[in-house]
Amino acid sequence: MKAYWKTVLRSVKNNIAWLLSITIIMLLGISFVGGLGTISPTFKDSYSEQMNRDQFSDVIIKCKQATGFSNEALDLLGNSPLVESFNTLTSVDFVEGKNRLRLCVYDDLKTEINKLALLEGRYPENENEVLVERGSNRHTKYALNDKITLLGMPIEYTIVGIVGNPQIFDLNGEPFINTNTGEVDGSVNKLVYMQRDQSMFPFLPTTDVHVRFAGFGERDYFSEDYLAKVNEGVEGLKTLLGEENYAFLTVESCKSYALFDNYCDKVSVITLIFPVFFVVVAALVVMTTMTRMVEEERPILGCLKSLGMQDGKILLKYLLLILISCFISAMGGLSIGFLVLPSVIYPAFETMFFLPVMSKNFYTLSGVLASALMTIVVVLVTFFVCRNELHEKPSELLKAKTPPSGKKILLEKIPFIWSRLSFKYKSSIRNVFRYKKHLLMTILSVTGGTALVFAGFGVLDVAVAMGAKGGSYVGLKDATGAVAAVVIIFALLLCVFVIYNLTNLNIGERKKEIATLGVLGYREQETLGYIYREIWMMSIVGIVLGIFLGMALLKFVLFYLEFGALSDVKWYTYLLSSICVIVFVGVTDILLASKILKIDMTTSLKSNE
Repeated sequence: MKAYWKTVLRSVKNNIAWLLSITIIMLLGISFVGGLGTISPTFKDSYSEQMNRDQFSDVIIKCKQATGFSNEALDLLGNSPLVESFNTLTSVDFVEGKNRLRLCVYDDLKTEINKLALLEGRYPENENEVLVERGSNRHTKYALNDKITLLGMPIEYTIVGIVGNPQIFDLNGEPFINTNTGEVDGSVNKLVYMQRDQSMFPFLPTTDVHVRFAGFGERDYFSEDYLAKVNEGVEGLKTLLGEENYAFLTVESCKSYALFDNYCDKVSVITLIFPVFFVVVAALVVMTTMTRMVEEERPILGCLKSLGMQDGKILLKYLLLILISCFISAMGGLSIGFLVLPSVIYPAFETMFFLPVMSKNFYTLSGVLASALMTIVVVLVTFFVCRNELHEKPSELLKAKTPPSGKKILLEKIPFIWSRLSFKYKSSIRNVFRYKKHLLMTILSVTGGTALVFAGFGVLDVAVAMGAKGGSYVGLKDATGAVAAVVIIFALLLCVFVIYNLTNLNIGERKKEIATLGVLGYREQETLGYIYREIWMMSIVGIVLGIFLGMALLKFVLFYLEFGALSDVKWYTYLLSSICVIVFVGVTDILLASKILKIDMTTSLKSNE
């Protein structure tokens, strides 16, 4: 048993670079999927927790009659088993000069339902003192002790406090309802609160009742279950009060809530489509790496079999190695995804909303699924590759696999082109098609990475184009831009490790060939050029295909985002996406140069027979 564990440790030592690359690639995939997957639900939880703290109303009942709510109607609500609690106020929209003003007269400004959070100053103590909403203050820049007038009356009111209404967390404020037409006419740019017994308007009727239903407990305001229960409660209130004279507004009618929910849905589209693509590319590379690693240890497999070790025990060794890599990837990836990405992207929403403290809840489903999926894929690949190798006799395993033989390629049948190529380009082109598995994996990987980079830049372009239109699109630009930036960064990192990994595999497969070049008198730069030409040929093909695939991916994303078009993508984005991938491929080549040049000619040229 001791000897067995020595072989395990020796395999780790001999394959540490490949195992690390597998671990990092899987870690990138898991952190990307887990991080993006938790953004939307974490953001919704953040607001839901704040809404619970503020006792956000389940429904607002607005009276359509000028006389407002009658005492009988309020008594019905107070005695109904459907209602846990409610508060009353008067809400009036009117135009004063250039301002669209909303005056809210509360029976109690320190209400428990839809609590007004005092951000600066104090609550009114005299009849000529008022509060202003932080949202409207963003537009009008009121300060404490400023004087204002209301309804054209020759009375000055002093602002003694600035508050935050939990129902207004959209920075662009609330829609203004034109009292003459009953239609929305821009946004409220001055929202004032006063208390009825301290106001000059005690005669104003009660127009609004904010209701919280009984039996709900802690609410998940964005869940389908909560919305369904609210709709049931509203039906009960309609039966109680009648529908003719009242409008029943649930959280879905709240502008801030609806806008935030819509933006979260758009972010979810990006966080669903991109990760799937990302995981597929990462899984392909990991599969290739594991296949090559097992194939390179064929002599060890043959040796262990010849010593009488059972196939299952040999197989367990490689499964242990890959499971350790998967475990490290999952732990690291989930930690980065859950702790870092939401914290990086969350502040981007400050351009659209007043943000609450970010929730500590993390939705692990997407990250765990990504971890499980990638683990299953690489374990199955390892199992089948090992099993196929172990089916061979020990004598066959002790022999190195014969490298693929060179064959005539299609280009050779076109003399006009082939005859004009120098020997070094002919040999490189032949080699590209000789190692078909490496060709396919490199092109697929670069294509996938380029497509992700292009789509990320494309989303950024579209967001900027939409932001130029103003309004709510300005905030959307920053929110989607933050997500797009994460996509671009992770896609470029994936490109680096994918190219590094595949090139590293290629070098390992061709040590004898590279050593032969040294014996034949190739200088260092010529040897590097021999390998790099092949990488660049495959990479260029991958980049070109990646741009086209990226266009298709972006079009697909925009279709589900329901805004923007491919025509919004700037011309230089096509160039920039290609340059980014080219630069990262170049960096990878530089990192691998020393490994190519350090290949020992004597050892590599020894016969494996």
